[in-house]
Amino acid sequence: YDNALYALLRTAEGRQSSARAVLDTLVALQRSDGAWGFSFMIEGGGFYNAGYVRSGAVAWVVYAMARYELRFSDDRYRSAMRRAGAWLSGRIDRPHGLIRGGLGRWVDDGAHFDPLHVAPWMSTEHNVDAAFAMAAAARADPEGGWIESARVSAAIELHTWLPYVGHYARGKRPDGVDAVVALDTVGTWTALFEIARGRPARARSIIAHVDALLGGRQGSWRIWRPGDDAQATTWFVDGSVARAIALHRVGEVAA
Repeated sequence: YDNALYALLRTAEGRQSSARAVLDTLVALQRSDGAWGFSFMIEGGGFYNAGYVRSGAVAWVVYAMARYELRFSDDRYRSAMRRAGAWLSGRIDRPHGLIRGGLGRWVDDGAHFDPLHVAPWMSTEHNVDAAFAMAAAARADPEGGWIESARVSAAIELHTWLPYVGHYARGKRPDGVDAVVALDTVGTWTALFEIARGRPARARSIIAHVDALLGGRQGSWRIWRPGDDAQATTWFVDGSVARAIALHRVGEVAA
């Protein structure tokens, strides 16, 4: 998803050739089933972790391709985008309407890889990724048969919102809610999700939970931990940036 983010940045800047260079590479790395492995190396042996697939990363690539098409009116990635959308559709857990985590896992502290593992859990973060991706893809390619973003959004709220604490859970497991406190799902990425749904007041509220549960200091810097199991000095930068963006979008200055 780092490469998808880079393509999004170049797209936003209007640098079409730079965005296309990265997206062309991602097309070359797309698996036969439409997904992407989580990471690859451009140095050394060029290892591609193709068997380790996570739904959120696939959704980010769909989002990047859709935003590219919308910005430049160039549909060269439509086929790859549709194949990835079909893969995400195939990961939907029907009882909940949420997209499951993905495929493959590393075991024994990374010593061995289990390619047959099917992640049964459903990440709030991954599903928010998918809701944004499907909305953008449907705008870029109305005939693509995309998952309804509104349906994913409704499932996220139904199954992962925790009304008794006023923020989102990390996700859903087959045996119940995964209520672990995580920065992106408690209220940074989900704050942006709520803003997109026209709920700025809820966004402000869950950001307040982030500050109370995961905020801290490292010298003169304010920091936010990735989760309540991390050390107090651990700074989760991308989640912290998402908090600042959310505050900006509701008209507040991020401290």
